[in-house]
Amino acid sequence: MRFIVEAALPTDEAWDGISNRQRALALFADYGVWDTEDNCGVLLYVNLAEHKVDIVADRGIDRKIDSSTWQAVCRTMTEGFKRGNYHEATLAAIEQVNSLLREHFPANGTRPNELPDKPIML
Repeated sequence: MRFIVEAALPTDEAWDGISNRQRALALFADYGVWDTEDNCGVLLYVNLAEHKVDIVADRGIDRKIDSSTWQAVCRTMTEGFKRGNYHEATLAAIEQVNSLLREHFPANGTRPNELPDKPIML
């Protein structure tokens, strides 16, 4: 899983009408979140200026998780943010995603951590 926070869309992309979802998809590709052996990468993207959260899941994990589950993870963050609980809501959403990954792609001792753990602030 990668966690990317962006203060706002880059000006040129905002002027071009790029949506939050389109930006998340571009970052998913740019940061190689798709590049896992089991196609189980997940991007949790937060656009602070627009108060929006998007999740992009690679095909391996997306086949196993329905859209309502991903939407619930997004709601965990957006509802927490509305209450000013940024830290708690973020950690809760990350734990929800990690729980889904553990359930559907359990570590068996041979699977390395394929994506960096450090959050990205753009």
